[in-house]
Amino acid sequence: MSEEIKKYRLPREITEKWLVALRSGEYDQGQGKLKIVRDEETSKLFSKPKVTYCCLGVLGMICGIEDKYLIGKNDFNASIILYNGVEAFDNASEFIKTYGVPVELTASSDLVQKLIGLNDTDGYSFKVIADWIENNVELY
Repeated sequence: MSEEIKKYRLPREITEKWLVALRSGEYDQGQGKLKIVRDEETSKLFSKPKVTYCCLGVLGMICGIEDKYLIGKNDFNASIILYNGVEAFDNASEFIKTYGVPVELTASSDLVQKLIGLNDTDGYSFKVIADWIENNVELY
């Protein structure tokens, strides 16, 4: 029986850490931004946790990416390109080298779009997203 060929690939070490983090219960899930920080009043008004993450934001946290590159950003491309209107990094290679984010997740790739869809559009839990990654992404 031949092994199934998976469409997506990610580095094993960081992906395994990410899967553990997604299943840990340590991160409250949000939609639309890598990380959202609400003031106390807004948090209570909308019955939302003060700090929430999308699945890619959790990856950013385990990579040690500074909040200024996560809060209010749609994806890692936004983090690479601008911080307060000033170019944050010269290019994706510099960002990857600094934080260890897999290159496959720094562009608007099919995989990034799929993960955003699972998290934001479909509203799947981090656990379900982690299961999807395990079943659909080859680790190298």
